[in-house]
Amino acid sequence: MATIGTKRFIYFRLADTSGNPITGRAQADFVIIFTRDNVAVTDVFTFSELSNGLYCVTYIPSSLGTDYLDIYDSAN
Repeated sequence: MATIGTKRFIYFRLADTSGNPITGRAQADFVIIFTRDNVAVTDVFTFSELSNGLYCVTYIPSSLGTDYLDIYDSAN
């Protein structure tokens, strides 16, 4: 559940089929679906690579509701 004005952190890891980390990916490399209560969200989020295939998306919710974030990497 999104809390208005409180920064949210969503961490995810990318790895190939052998478990090797996938690095060097940018936000533009992904298809991203971001909704709150089944409505497209216009909140701005930042996407960053932390290290060794670990990535983080951060944002500050502008309204109450249940958030859904789907990050699809078609290259991998």
